[in-house]
Amino acid sequence: MPFRLGAAAAMAAISATLVLMIVKAVVAPPDSPDIAGREGFLLQHVATGLVAGLALQLGFRRFGLPGYAGGLAWGLGGFLAVVLVPWLILPLELPGAWPRDALGLLVWLFTVACTAAGLILLWPGRFPGMSRRSILLLAGGLLLLPSFVVSSLPESTALPADAGDPLVRLNTGLDFTPGATDIALGVELALALDLLFWLLLGLFSVLATRRLVLRQD
Repeated sequence: MPFRLGAAAAMAAISATLVLMIVKAVVAPPDSPDIAGREGFLLQHVATGLVAGLALQLGFRRFGLPGYAGGLAWGLGGFLAVVLVPWLILPLELPGAWPRDALGLLVWLFTVACTAAGLILLWPGRFPGMSRRSILLLAGGLLLLPSFVVSSLPESTALPADAGDPLVRLNTGLDFTPGATDIALGVELALALDLLFWLLLGLFSVLATRRLVLRQD
């Protein structure tokens, strides 16, 4: 069984990444060859997809295999937990990018864990032994906890990007240079591509479970 779960996670991760790379090449063709950038983008999404795909497989075994619409919902939850909420907590990091220092990475992992746990608690019917009020209070506390933790950190560690980076100037509102619009479009595109990736990962995870796991049970 562990091998089949890993195979399903790999199938979903590779499929989602391949479709993402095709879409990225169509909507944002590079002005100049950037092999290193493309390889980094590819490897990061494959690695993220493998870990997240395995987490989805374990989630499916614990809570039951959803339909394809449910797979999209799981993917949306992954996007919120791994991309959007951590980026709101660490706004000077690029959406979906792993933090570049140890403290930022710890904050990112803590945010992902708290957000994922909070979203799972909010999933209807998953915890029948708990009252609705208790679930809402616990989930709300988990979702808000990263913000309180980050607010207690020095700004230089909570927001670790280089102050000279134009992305920093854009997000802090300190400087709106002529290139700021291009940067904003880049951030929006990164968020859109990551959303697509996670939706695809949820969809392909359901498909991979049906083809590689349940078929052989």
